[in-house]
Amino acid sequence: MMTFRVSDSDSTKVISLNLDSRFPLGDSWRINPRLRVDRREIMSDGSHEWIYTPGIRIQLRHSRKYRFEFEAGKRFSQRQSGLIDLDRESYFVNLGYQAFF
Repeated sequence: MMTFRVSDSDSTKVISLNLDSRFPLGDSWRINPRLRVDRREIMSDGSHEWIYTPGIRIQLRHSRKYRFEFEAGKRFSQRQSGLIDLDRESYFVNLGYQAFF
C-alpha cells in the first residue's frame, strides 16, 4: 500500500510518502516491511528537514482470539538551515497484543 499526505499549518509544511506491504508466512505469521519519508519545512527559521523511517512489523495470529505483534525500526533525520546542519538517528521497538472477545 502507498499513501501520500500533505499537511500545511502556520508552523510547518509536511509532505509524507508511506510504503507498507504485508506478506503471509504460513497460516499464522505476517511480515510487514515499511518505509516512510517526510519532508518538513519549518516556517520559523526557513529550514527544511528530511525524515526517513524504515521499519518492520511481525505479527503472529495465535488463534482467532489472539494476535501478537513486534515492530522495530530506525528514524534518520537531516535538518538544514542557514546556520547549521543537524543529523539525528533514533530507534524504536514496540511489542503488543490484541485479544478479541
